[in-house]
Amino acid sequence: MPMENDWESMIGRRVRRNRKALGWTQEQLGQRLGMHQTSVAKLEAAARPIRVNELAELAVIFDVSPEDLLRPDTDVAEVADAEQAYTDARYRVLLAQRDHNAAREDFFAAQKRLDEFQLVYQGLKDQMAQAHAHLEEVNRGQH
Repeated sequence: MPMENDWESMIGRRVRRNRKALGWTQEQLGQRLGMHQTSVAKLEAAARPIRVNELAELAVIFDVSPEDLLRPDTDVAEVADAEQAYTDARYRVLLAQRDHNAAREDFFAAQKRLDEFQLVYQGLKDQMAQAHAHLEEVNRGQH
C-alpha cells in the first residue's frame, strides 16, 4: 500500500499532467480553483495535502472522475522501471545467497579440517605423553 506522500505525489503528477494537457499554467488552474499559483505548485509537488473539495473541483475541471485522480499510476515507463528495479534487486539477492552459500560451505569445510587437525593434535599429544612416560620408566630403571 503506498505511503501517504506517495499518494500525494501521484495526485500531484496527475494534476500536472492534466493541467499541461489542457495547455494551462499553474496560475490559470489556480484561477479556476480559486487559489494562488503557489498553492497549485505545492499540490503538484506534493508539498501539501489535497483537500477533498479540491479533488472534487479538479475532477470537474479536468472532466474526469475523482477516482481517476486517485487511481494508482500505470505509466508504462514507471512500470518498466519498477520491474527492472525488482529484477536487479532479485539478481543481487540471488548473488548474495550464492555468495552466502559458498561462504557457508567454506566455513563447514574449514570446520571439518579444524576437527581433523584437533584429532591429529590430540593423537600426537597422547603419543608424546606415552613417550614421556616411557622415558621416565626407562630413566627410573637406570637409577
